Amino acid sequence: MMGTVWKLTQSQPAHPLRLLEIGSWSGLSTLTFAWALDYFAHGGSVHCIDPWLPYVDKTVNRAVLFTAMDEVAASGEIYDVFCHNVSCGPGDVEITHSRGMSQDVLPTMTDGSFDLVYVDGDHVYGAVVSDIESARRLVADGGIVCGDDLEAQAHECHDSINDLDENLEFVTDTDAAISFHPGVTRAVGEAFGPVSCWNGFWAMQKMGDTWAPVSLEGIPFKLPPHLPADMATAIRDELLD
Repeated sequence: MMGTVWKLTQSQPAHPLRLLEIGSWSGLSTLTFAWALDYFAHGGSVHCIDPWLPYVDKTVNRAVLFTAMDEVAASGEIYDVFCHNVSCGPGDVEITHSRGMSQDVLPTMTDGSFDLVYVDGDHVYGAVVSDIESARRLVADGGIVCGDDLEAQAHECHDSINDLDENLEFVTDTDAAISFHPGVTRAVGEAFGPVSCWNGFWAMQKMGDTWAPVSLEGIPFKLPPHLPADMATAIRDELLD
């Protein structure tokens, strides 16, 4: 995630970077992007969109995780956690948010007004399609559209993925021995084809009328300071091994 911000700085834009996050939840990804702006002398801003409301259709998504997420959303707790967490970001990075559904908020935004758009909202197929369409419109030329939870790309899956219930958030393919978000897999594949991807985080760069893979070769090693010490040590050991 931090690498995509670093990638944008390599073209030396003359303006502060404008980042848009669709789906923020507790704000950890928000903080990661905010601290990544330290790569850039001109700094930048992060704008977040999230309803912080229950959203999972538990008639088809019965996992305990989804139930727990819906409970903290319904109680209002997760919004309070988000507000606290983003208050711990770098003081020179402006973090703002719009509380609402992405399909209501995104149409009000101007074409090409962001340098990076991160898609990590509702993961059911129709919602991901809508968010990606908006992201492609909102990102400026040379900017990056990216997202999370792409555990499997469409070309790696059976054609039967198109027959799955479009309201499914998460499935397990026992034949392929993989669990993944079918809505993300299908929507990303339809929008871009194969994409640059690192452990589920994916990215493509807008180059005029085309989209190009993103290379992070040469990125300097940097970890966001909000990670707990034990987690930071484990990540550092894995990446530098």
